[in-house]
Amino acid sequence: VYISNITSEQIQRLKKLDFIKNIYQPAETKCILFKTANRYPCESFPLSQRDMIGADKLHLNGYTGNGILICVMDNGFPGVEKIDAFQPLYQSNRIIATKNLLDGTEDVYHTGNHGTSVMSNIAAYLPGAIHGTAYGASFLLARTEIDSIESPLEMFLWTQAAEWADSIGAD
Repeated sequence: VYISNITSEQIQRLKKLDFIKNIYQPAETKCILFKTANRYPCESFPLSQRDMIGADKLHLNGYTGNGILICVMDNGFPGVEKIDAFQPLYQSNRIIATKNLLDGTEDVYHTGNHGTSVMSNIAAYLPGAIHGTAYGASFLLARTEIDSIESPLEMFLWTQAAEWADSIGAD
């Protein structure tokens, strides 16, 4: 079990519990090995993708994706236009274009949901709550996926979206 932001006092209290076998503290991570969990020695994964890949350190050094154009291709982005954590994108006109390759429109906001999840990892910015890995970047949003099925059509649509993104200058 991975625990973040645990204090030394809390670690000492946990060590006294009979069902705790060990607390392992490599570098900046802490995890607890329960006596009943002998299958794996100690699973230690950071809670946040941002911290896991070191983006937190990049952010501290001013690298937030500013000046980069990212194209996200997925099954749809419902709520991205309304969710508070994405409002900085719209306030600074960093959603450059949208394209729905399935129906030829620009509407990518009314289907799917995986694209919204992906965008939260990359672009969300809500101080004190969430910082995506490249929250300062600009974005192209393309709907290329059909909900709940995989098909050769999706590969074709993905290729079209990649060409569209390239024509606009996506990085």
